Amino acid sequence: DLLVSADIDYKVGQSTVGDVYKNSVAYNCVGTSKYFFHKLKFTDNEIFRLNQGKEMIDLPQAYTRCSLTGIDDNNYITSDRGIENVLKANGFKCFYFSPEEITIQDHDNGFFGGTNGLLNSKLFFIGNIDLHKDGSELRKFLNRREIEIINLYDGYLYDGGGIFFFY
Repeated sequence: DLLVSADIDYKVGQSTVGDVYKNSVAYNCVGTSKYFFHKLKFTDNEIFRLNQGKEMIDLPQAYTRCSLTGIDDNNYITSDRGIENVLKANGFKCFYFSPEEITIQDHDNGFFGGTNGLLNSKLFFIGNIDLHKDGSELRKFLNRREIEIINLYDGYLYDGGGIFFFY
């Protein structure tokens, strides 16, 4: 209803979303202008259709969007070592950010991708990266790429599922 009322175009996929692993990951992917990242055997067919022409990068983690933030076509941040290994093996720059100290309800820790959202070279965080043990190194990584950091509150990072912008 929100998308319709705001006149935002959207597509409906074929996969039903559920609460178990196999049916909760079909749309949990990351795409850039050139690349598409996901554990491809779990990707919804409509997502494949929308990303035709991009290079497909098969990852070991199906909760890809939860675990990965793309800064641009060549620079990424992840809280998953398997994703980090695949990206580096494919020539991408990848910063590993430990999931420790990322809070989430009912779990020991959250995912990095769930703590943030990127808009116009500004990376918004649910919390303050400087309170995390990897925060100062992440700040350096982002500053070198001219990404402004916006901490939305002065507390530990919280995995709220990500920040998405509608405009």
